[in-house]
Amino acid sequence: MTGAFPDGRVKRAAPAGVAETAAVARNLRRALDELGMPISTLADASGVDRSVIHDLLAGRKYLNTQTLARLERATGRPLWEFIGARQS
Repeated sequence: MTGAFPDGRVKRAAPAGVAETAAVARNLRRALDELGMPISTLADASGVDRSVIHDLLAGRKYLNTQTLARLERATGRPLWEFIGARQS
């Protein structure tokens, strides 16, 4: 990735899942900002540990579908978007 996660550009040679994880992190950050929701509130509402949320937002952790579903339910926002082509 060139630039800071999650807003940097994903290199073509990046491991599978990096572009998708960055998209989810951007969408989650946007949802938290728009809702004025602190990470601690999201953690309580979703049942996802704060450290997992911090790691996702920093690009240190991939998330599974169960975690994604919990975060979407807690924010009331879709966080996943299909990334059809990788950025170069």
